[in-house]
Amino acid sequence: MATAAPLPAQNSAATASTSGTRTGNTPPSGFTVASKRENPWHAKSVLDQLKVMLDSGELIDVVVNVEDKHFPCHRAVLSACSPYFKAMFTSGMEECNRREITLHDVDANSVGQILNYAYTSKLDLSMETVQNLFVAASMFQIHFIQETCAQFMSAHVDVNNCVSLFSFACSYNSQWLKRGSKELIEQNFHQLSKTDDFMELHGSELVCILASDNLNVQREDQVLDAAKRWLEYDPGRRIKFLPEITRQVRFSLIVDSTVVHSLRQHELFKRSPECCQYLARLSEAGPPRSVKQRLGMGERSMIVCFGSSPNFDPDEVHRVPCFSIKSDEIFTMAAPPRGLWDYGVTVTRLNDVIVAGGCLVDDHSGSEDSYDTSQDLGLRPQRDVYIYEHTHDRWHKRAPMLTERFDLHLAATDTHVYAIGGMGRGGQHLDVIEGYDLKDNKWKYVTSMPPGLSPLCAIVYGTHIYVIQGDTFLSFDTETNTWSSRLPSGGCLLVPSATVFQDQLYFVAGYNLPRSGIPVQVYNPNAKRWHRVASIPIRSGDFLHFTCRPKVMVIDTKLHVLVKHEDDEEDDDDNALFSLYQYNTETDKWTLSHSFSFPYSIRVDVRFVIAGLNVNYLYPADSDDSDSSEE
Repeated sequence: MATAAPLPAQNSAATASTSGTRTGNTPPSGFTVASKRENPWHAKSVLDQLKVMLDSGELIDVVVNVEDKHFPCHRAVLSACSPYFKAMFTSGMEECNRREITLHDVDANSVGQILNYAYTSKLDLSMETVQNLFVAASMFQIHFIQETCAQFMSAHVDVNNCVSLFSFACSYNSQWLKRGSKELIEQNFHQLSKTDDFMELHGSELVCILASDNLNVQREDQVLDAAKRWLEYDPGRRIKFLPEITRQVRFSLIVDSTVVHSLRQHELFKRSPECCQYLARLSEAGPPRSVKQRLGMGERSMIVCFGSSPNFDPDEVHRVPCFSIKSDEIFTMAAPPRGLWDYGVTVTRLNDVIVAGGCLVDDHSGSEDSYDTSQDLGLRPQRDVYIYEHTHDRWHKRAPMLTERFDLHLAATDTHVYAIGGMGRGGQHLDVIEGYDLKDNKWKYVTSMPPGLSPLCAIVYGTHIYVIQGDTFLSFDTETNTWSSRLPSGGCLLVPSATVFQDQLYFVAGYNLPRSGIPVQVYNPNAKRWHRVASIPIRSGDFLHFTCRPKVMVIDTKLHVLVKHEDDEEDDDDNALFSLYQYNTETDKWTLSHSFSFPYSIRVDVRFVIAGLNVNYLYPADSDDSDSSEE
């Protein structure tokens, strides 16, 4: 009988182990050799080698033709990356045996990017090519690329592309992109409803937008007008959407009771029997009254008080008070970053609230290392820029200015915001003007001011920025980048406030005000002439605090001047009384329209602006439930 051969090596090793004697390569006592190991670099190494073989043309077994370009590659790599290619090469289709395959309905650039991703795991995204890449990734069923493209587009949604991106997202059911673009459309509905992109929306996409409670419209008429413009753009093909679109209009929110009757007489609406029946029922029974208002219907014109006093306790005030003339209520909005003061503030034509520059206060002010004015005061000029997001009551950073400055003026045209004057490091007065492109989010140097214009007042009219200080009155043409001298007012306007009203510039001086009344001077830029209107009366026994200059402003098409009153004997900065005077152009008289007080400390200087703010996003003045935020 055959016997098994002995295993002397194993036996001797076992004997050595049991005897405590270590021989040869036997591990020391208590040491365990892992039975499984993993190379963390193996996957990358294999991918790198596949890319090397692709570049050198090794083991190429298929060529993908797209348009006029040819992409040699490996079937295994394509199949591992894309279910589309795996099905093509393994399901017995004709392409299984072909050396070359031709793809349609995709562009060569996108296919090239996808093949590069298959071999490198890297993507190079841009807004010019990302939509085509998303389409190609959808065709090839590569979900990572789809989601990455959707996230990239969502991060680059703006008011100029949100409508087209929303339509694109609806076509490919990209919920991420759809949500972000729809939100921006809702915020800017009235403006965007007049664009070509809006006119190109599909009917189902328009219905989705019109059904939203979050439309930022002040009147339901704006929703109806937008729907009519879209329908009349191509009535022949769009009439089938008329009934559903009409049902999205909340007629009970429209003040004009004749609207439904007018629509019944409209030729386009007459062509839809279903729509005619719906409008007839509305005429007979009246529109339902329990209809929710659109979100934008809570917007009101408000006086916003941005304080510029140095506050060494950043936790003391972190909300900005706002006074609503319509309701005589005080609300608060989020403040710019804590500790920032003496910044420039402006409101654009599109109601964007922008702050720029300002100072931070050092805790070690007045230290031995201080050598100049701003350092002695512990002031650090800033160049950060923030824009207010109305629908979330928070601030977002934008591109910073090129120059650090505080105590500056911001002036807004339709396309740019200009940073004018102010003080820089060392407390020196700055004469450089730089401009911010609202669309491109970029700053650039524009021009320098003539010397001796600080502090100053700047106001925009048309394409010109008018700058005034004392007896000096100049204008800067933003189109030609040239300065021009203007006829002085004849009265010394020291640090005035200014606004545009009925195509004229109204100025109210900030210092050296007579007790008999506040003079108001008016400049007609077309006639290039000055004149005066009635002075604003001052109540007997009161005086104007020199640190809070009168502010002239336009609120709901009416001219107003805001004045801070304080008792001569009791200076109560924590509850200062403000009076708002309204001007009557027919009688040339000012009348007191509102009196109110802000429950906030107003110590040195404040910046007032008029902005449309939505009460649905603000907090009552006595609420501490919110905080300023920044992204």
